[in-house]
Amino acid sequence: MESLADQKSIRLRLDAAEDLPSVQADRMRVGQVLTNLIGNAIKFTPEEGHVDVILELPAEGGVTCVVSDSG
Repeated sequence: MESLADQKSIRLRLDAAEDLPSVQADRMRVGQVLTNLIGNAIKFTPEEGHVDVILELPAEGGVTCVVSDSG
């Protein structure tokens, strides 16, 4: 995804909690979802914008992934 972001001079940032637990999930499906979300964020963000991917640990457990952009 970095090469796509670089083509539009978009800053791509990953902010992941240091103590993320292992999660049981379908690796291919999760990868596909993240690729689609991040790809769409890059696609619809204007040049020199930013896309942030944040992985955090909510108080109720599990892992939360937030993809945000300036588009």
